Amino acid sequence: MHWRCNHRVIDLTRPLVMGILNVTSDSFSDGDRYSRPDAALDRAAVMVAEGADIIDVGGESTRPGADAVDVGVESARVLPVIDGIARRFDVAISIDTSKPAVMAAAAHAGACIVNDVYALRAPGAREWAARAKVGVCLMHMQGEPRTMQQHPMYEDVVTEVCEFLMRERSACLSAGIEPDAIALDPGVGFGPQYDIVEGAAAARRVGLAIAGGRLAQELHRPDFGAANGPTPVWRSRPCGVRGLVGGADHPHPRCGSDQGCHRHGQCGHAGVLELSARYFGTDGVRGRVGAAPMTVDFALRLASAAARVLAPKGGHVLIGKDTRLSGYMFESALEAGFVAAGVNVMLIGPLPTPGIAYMTQKLGCSFGVVISASHNAYQDNGIKFFDATGSKLSDDIERRIERSIDEPVMTQESQHLGRAVRIDRSRTQYQDFCASTIPAGMTLEGFKIVIDCANGAGYKVAPRVLADLGAEIVPIGCSPNGRNINDGCGSTAPELLQLTVPGVRAQVGLALDGDGDRVVMVDELGRCVDGDQLLYVLAAERQGAGTLKGPVVGTVMSNLGLEHALGDLKVAFQRAQVGDRYVLAMLNETGGTLGGETSGHILCLDKTTTGDGLVSALQVLALMKSSGAGLAELTAPMRKYPQVLLNVRVARRFDPMTEPAVLEVAQAVERQFEGRGRIVLRASGTEPVIRVMVEGADANLVKKGARDIAAAVEAVADRLAVTGPRS
Repeated sequence: MHWRCNHRVIDLTRPLVMGILNVTSDSFSDGDRYSRPDAALDRAAVMVAEGADIIDVGGESTRPGADAVDVGVESARVLPVIDGIARRFDVAISIDTSKPAVMAAAAHAGACIVNDVYALRAPGAREWAARAKVGVCLMHMQGEPRTMQQHPMYEDVVTEVCEFLMRERSACLSAGIEPDAIALDPGVGFGPQYDIVEGAAAARRVGLAIAGGRLAQELHRPDFGAANGPTPVWRSRPCGVRGLVGGADHPHPRCGSDQGCHRHGQCGHAGVLELSARYFGTDGVRGRVGAAPMTVDFALRLASAAARVLAPKGGHVLIGKDTRLSGYMFESALEAGFVAAGVNVMLIGPLPTPGIAYMTQKLGCSFGVVISASHNAYQDNGIKFFDATGSKLSDDIERRIERSIDEPVMTQESQHLGRAVRIDRSRTQYQDFCASTIPAGMTLEGFKIVIDCANGAGYKVAPRVLADLGAEIVPIGCSPNGRNINDGCGSTAPELLQLTVPGVRAQVGLALDGDGDRVVMVDELGRCVDGDQLLYVLAAERQGAGTLKGPVVGTVMSNLGLEHALGDLKVAFQRAQVGDRYVLAMLNETGGTLGGETSGHILCLDKTTTGDGLVSALQVLALMKSSGAGLAELTAPMRKYPQVLLNVRVARRFDPMTEPAVLEVAQAVERQFEGRGRIVLRASGTEPVIRVMVEGADANLVKKGARDIAAAVEAVADRLAVTGPRS
């Protein structure tokens, strides 16, 4: 989980420490010790040295009876301090203010977070925050900042606080602030709100990033929560605030306490909110083999935790994998954990990820597991789960599994242990399913097909499905040795396929990725046909047959030519964020059945419930067979606009859309396109790079425009590396 704060993306998978730096003469506990910029910067240096992740600078006290401060005085107090911190330290900076003018000035000086006790209710505050793309923290309070502690009254404190926070969050969303830019602070400690720590069930309605302003003081933590000291910040979904006082939902993994942590910081336990997404990412758990979390010990504990949650009374689990050497290791560890927990294990061996999803439901298993790192190199591996319906686990289920990972591995009494059995031959049921997705009675006789399985999970089933349908098969990338998965082959490296198809005079070629959920194809001329083109071919066929439902969904990176070609067919097109989960979510929202990404992850929801490279390829092959047209002819109506994607490496991430120097160049390039081009600028969520994508009808203009924008991004990156972040 992340908190997007302008140029920073803050990782919330661990407790964070926010240092509170009051540069006022009348704050709660530090008087005017840090009202001078030099003293404040010295204090900031101590906070950074002691591990502060965020420094929150405030220039107006919320102490009861404190005098109001006008914009000029508050700005004069905070701006020199924020500027100095930004220049000296690589730390996120928060401005504690309710005044939009101070917010804007502070952001220009280097702040990326607005921490507002008034929850951005001042006129213009929300609209400014949306434009500036800063992170925001909304606090609950009654009355005005200087009166909020004077006899606040509640009939149902938990319900009232939750309703307030959700109401103000909705107002922020309506103003254009992104959901992952919003954190919530229930304001515990600013009034008689202790009941909220017992109201876990109602508080779960908040379900977002939670900041604990004075929570630590209620935990008797002398090292946290002082007015001039660090405050913990947590991420929770749901937010299990029960651990604040009087007991926790589960023992803490580091100190083992099941009554909340009151060890005064000795174990480093934040002690209040269960963390979200400690291990699970967007597609299960993934990492370098041998490094946490991809270790044998972790796999054993993960199996035990999953069994507790997904099959508490026993049941069956299906385990499949791709061809990585480390798959044997993780397969054995998972098998041991499941059997010890009393779950029967079915081992099906190498099978594409969508095949495991299908077979989990087909065999009536309680859940399924895939050991794969998709298109990554063999040094990586991953573990992902499907529920009994073959669907990915919900966030709530993943959190429940994570809460159990640190518990001791469960071993049932001998008479209740599970059993393990190999069912490799059952993969033919998945092969039959794939073949059934093309019209009954249709064969692929007369087709010569080159199939590249990336030396991965599809190396057995994909060639056999095509051969059983009557095609002549030329296999490449179908000889795995445990180390060559995705190595110069498959959908991420189709060059060999492009040479082979015309070389053997085949009608078509197709390439899967390592776990078989993506496909790209090669036409008879040896030209690569990517996911955008395949999406057009399938949409055009369904539109002509009258079977297309809803809009076609692509991503922000889908080629502009796809949008225009679908427009010519009167087919609605919508763009989701990059990622198949976002495409699927938009399809579900709009009632659509066809979507995908340029990478070849195609969703044909009228045929299957998940992205399946082989099933998607079969739909195209069936169209070629029924129409008699080659792939080159089918893709011809879609003109791919020239596209250049440049990755600009940066020392520190920033949002290019908030940098005037970048926007000025981008807007100049866009004007030259005269409506026949498109620019996408975004910071990578996984790498320290800014992605510059330019596409348009004029190839020369596209190339020059991409270079000009990339140069502007590099200039800003160089400036930020020297001077620190500025909005």
